[in-house]
Amino acid sequence: MRGGVVLVRDPRRGAPLRRGRSGAILARGLVVSELKFEGREELEAWLIEEQREVSIAIAARAALRLAPRAASDAPRQGNTKAFKHFLNLTFSIFFATALTRAVAKSTNTTARANELRAVDAAGAARAAAYFRDEDSDEGVLFAPRVIAADAAADAAYAAARAGRGGRAAAARVAAADDGDGEATEWGAICLDVNFIADGGRAKELSDRPLWLGEVPAWAAENWAKLCAALPPGEDWEVWTRWYDDILAGRPHGEAHDLIFATVPEELRQTPAAANAWIKEQLAKLESEGGEEPRVPPQKPAAIEPVFRDGKIALPAEGAEADLDAEALDAALTALRALVARLAKDIEDEANIDKRATALLRHLGESIPISGPTQAQLFEIAHELEGLEDYGKKVVAEWPDVLASRYFGVLRAFDGTMRQFEKWRLFKQNALKDRLTQKQRESAPIAARQIAVALREAGNAEFVEREIADTIEEMARRLEQSAENTLPRAPDEASADTRPEDLLTSSENIVKRIGEAAIDAKARKAAEGEKGYAGKVGRGFAIYVKDGDKVGEDIGKWATRTLIGGGASALSFAVYELMEHYPAIAQWLRPIIQHLTH
Repeated sequence: MRGGVVLVRDPRRGAPLRRGRSGAILARGLVVSELKFEGREELEAWLIEEQREVSIAIAARAALRLAPRAASDAPRQGNTKAFKHFLNLTFSIFFATALTRAVAKSTNTTARANELRAVDAAGAARAAAYFRDEDSDEGVLFAPRVIAADAAADAAYAAARAGRGGRAAAARVAAADDGDGEATEWGAICLDVNFIADGGRAKELSDRPLWLGEVPAWAAENWAKLCAALPPGEDWEVWTRWYDDILAGRPHGEAHDLIFATVPEELRQTPAAANAWIKEQLAKLESEGGEEPRVPPQKPAAIEPVFRDGKIALPAEGAEADLDAEALDAALTALRALVARLAKDIEDEANIDKRATALLRHLGESIPISGPTQAQLFEIAHELEGLEDYGKKVVAEWPDVLASRYFGVLRAFDGTMRQFEKWRLFKQNALKDRLTQKQRESAPIAARQIAVALREAGNAEFVEREIADTIEEMARRLEQSAENTLPRAPDEASADTRPEDLLTSSENIVKRIGEAAIDAKARKAAEGEKGYAGKVGRGFAIYVKDGDKVGEDIGKWATRTLIGGGASALSFAVYELMEHYPAIAQWLRPIIQHLTH
C-alpha cells in the first residue's frame, strides 16, 4: 500500500516541543515530525489512539467511496438469478454503509451504536459478506464488487464493535486494495485523517463532501453506471439521492439518516420492499415538519476555527502543503528572493509605477521562510491577485526583459501557492460564486462588526481574541487595498477575492457558533433518553479531536447569541450578515427557528 503523508511541518527556532495526540511533535502548534501510513497496520495503530467516532467516520467514508464498485459487470435487467443477486448486493452495501454513517454522525456515538445493534449492525455486515462470498464462489474473489462488499461489511463491523476489534475493521476498510483506484482512495483516506488531525470533528467530517479533493474519473463513471443499472419502479431513487447528497456534502439531520439505517429486518430481504418503506418514512418525516437543521461544513478560507480549551479558536497548526517541510521551505525561500530581486531591479525604472515597486518589496519581506499559518498564507496569496490584475499594464508599459521576469515571478508565486490545497479549493469556490459589487463593498463593514462584538467581555470568554484580531486585520487590508490597488485594464475583471475570503471567514465563525448551539440542544434532549441521563447528566460535552470538551456554558452562550434577536452586539452583527448575504440566511435561519422552538 502506498504511504500517505498526513502532516509535515518545521519547528520555529527555540520553540518548546510537545507531543500531539496524533503522535507528531508540536512546536508552537506546528507539527515538526513527518507522520506516514505505509499500510493497514500503521493506520490501525493511529485509529486505536483516536476516539471511536473517528474510526467509524473514516470507515464509513472509505466504504462509501467504494460502494459504486457494486456496478462492476452488472447483469442486464431482468428476472434472472444474477440480476436479483446484483440488486441484493447493492442494497446490502447501501444499508451497511448507511448504518455505519448514522453511528458516526450521532450526537452520542456509543449510545447510537448500542441502539443500532437492535437493528443488527453485525447482521448488515454478514449480509454484505454473504453476497461477497457468493461472488467468490463464482471465481471472482478480487472483482471490484467483492471489494465493495468487503468494505461495507468491515464498516458495519466497525460500527457494531467497540475497542480494538472495531478499529481494526475500520482500518481494513481504509486500507482496502482497490485495484486501479488504490492510490486515489489511499490519498482520500489521508485527506480525511488530515482533517481530523487539524482539529476537525468526526461528525463534521461525515458531512463534508465524500472526496475532499477532486472526484476521480473511475468513481464518477462507476456511480453513473450503477445508477443506470438499477431498475425503475422499485424506488431506488431514495438511495441514489442519498448518495448524491453524500457526494456533494449536503448534510441531513439525524432523523433523516436513521431512516436509511433502521430498515426492519423482515423488509431487508427484498430491496423493493425496503426501498418503499424508506420512501414512506421520508414522506412522513417531511409531513411532520421535516428534520433537524444542520450547520453546513466550513468552507476553505483564511479563518476556519476549531474548538479548543472550551473556546472557538484558530487552528494551532500551519497551513498544510503538498510538499514536505524541506521542499516547502526551499520554495518559499526561492520565491522570496525572486520577488526581492525584481523589486530592486525595477526601482530605478522611471516609467514603472512606483506602487508596483513598493508592493513587490513589501511582498518579498512578508513571505515567510517556513510554513505559514492559514491566515498568513491567504494574506500573501491575495497579493498575487493584485499582481495578476496589473499584468496587462506590465505588458503595455514595462521593458520586455523586465516584463518577462515579472511574469516569471507570477508563475513561481502561483506555483508555490498551489502547493496549499486550502488555497486551491478557496479559489475554486470564490471564482465560482463571486459576490455582487454591493456585497463586496459591505464585506469589511460586516466583518468589522463581528470582530468588535467578539471582543466584548461576554463573548471573549468563548472566542479567542486572535480570531477577532485576524478578521479585523483582514477588513483593514481590504479597505486599504481599495485605495492603493495597482491599476488594471478597464475591460478586465478583478482577480481579487479578498471580499469573498472575508465573508467566508466570517461565515465560518458563525458556523462554529451554530454547531455549539445545535449540539447543546441535542445533548440536552438526549439527557431525557433512557440510560443516557445518568451517564451524561448536566455536564454534557462536545468532543473534538484532541480530547478537549466544549461544555454546557459555550452551548448556552451560542444559543443566546443566535436567538438574541439583536439584543447584543454579536447577535446584531450575525443578523446583519444574514440580511446582506442571503446564502448565509438560507442555512442559518432554520437553525435559529429550531433553537427558538
